[in-house]
Amino acid sequence: MAVRKKQLFIDIHDPLTGEKITTWINANLDNFVKKINAGLSECVIDLPYNFDYSGSDVTEGNFVKISISDNDITAGTTKLIYWGFISMIEAIVADRKESLTVHLLGFYTLFSLDILRDDLTTVVEYTAEDIGAVMRDIISKYKLANPTSEINYTNLTIPDVGEDITYSFKRTSYQDAIDKVRSLAPANYYFYIDENNTVYFKAKPATATHTFILGRHFSAVKAQRGVEKVKNSLLLWNGETVSPIYKRYEDSNSVALYGKRTEVVDDYGISDEPTADMLAANYLAENKEPEIVLTVEIFDNTENPDGKGYDLENIKPGDTCKFVGFSEGFISKYLTDNMLITSIIYSLDKVELTIDPRNLGIIDWQNQTAKNIHSAVSDNAPADYTE
Repeated sequence: MAVRKKQLFIDIHDPLTGEKITTWINANLDNFVKKINAGLSECVIDLPYNFDYSGSDVTEGNFVKISISDNDITAGTTKLIYWGFISMIEAIVADRKESLTVHLLGFYTLFSLDILRDDLTTVVEYTAEDIGAVMRDIISKYKLANPTSEINYTNLTIPDVGEDITYSFKRTSYQDAIDKVRSLAPANYYFYIDENNTVYFKAKPATATHTFILGRHFSAVKAQRGVEKVKNSLLLWNGETVSPIYKRYEDSNSVALYGKRTEVVDDYGISDEPTADMLAANYLAENKEPEIVLTVEIFDNTENPDGKGYDLENIKPGDTCKFVGFSEGFISKYLTDNMLITSIIYSLDKVELTIDPRNLGIIDWQNQTAKNIHSAVSDNAPADYTE
């Protein structure tokens, strides 16, 4: 097969009409990050323009679609790898050198900038509803409140989970609401917003999506193992004094091995004990074991006639993987046959994967304190606002 050089295409679109404004030529892309329980991170583009360039394509809010073509894609077609919007522009002139840099953000970042609501009501309650249905409803409410948003989903990308929750959101951002639903789902569930702005909410795959071979797809791996983040005891209170839910949950095996390591959580949205029990079970399942994190650099197969490398664009956060080529001792200590890819630093010629063999590294509960204070204040806030 003839080897084709990897090519980059960056198209700029009007955010209101969707019409293409132009294609940036000879632009330089360094890298960007894709993560589970998030989406596409900031992407920085260096443009071969003078610092005082004032074309309509370099305007905050414009949509930017980045695509590539290579050997893994049918000739004459491209594959979308990033779809975001211009968030910041840097124009610099110094020592007779001029530069113009454009910063992009993924659309998921806008979830944190608006409040979950139902018309004018900022108290949104769900009673004995499937977790997947709650997630779909939150995204639907976001789309209704933000009609120009490119975020989308289907019942296949956000299926029913098979577990019901009862929960009350009060003056909660869409991002925090999504994070909360994720934390209430069974262990090993995650969400992800991809390059098409499609929201996925699903369980970790049961078998490995990718097999990476030492010497063929990568040449080195870094492994870390530690107990610093182990939590095997959870003291949970729903903030109520009349009908409180105040319980301690523990994993006895983990306590015996590593000592008692307690997390205190006040969650003012929990309305019934089964929901509290699900949150605690999920939390302990994903935090009771030592944290094991692998980082590995996978190189691209484009322009590699010797057959080495991998189709980088086929690797997604939330996929799972296994490795071939390590000793049995290393495998037994650090690896499993179905490890979760939690983060991808994407460059055109390589990706750096962060892999968590045992759990999802879910919501950072150390950030819970500030949210608890907000929840306590919101508990007495009016349900409706005026315009």
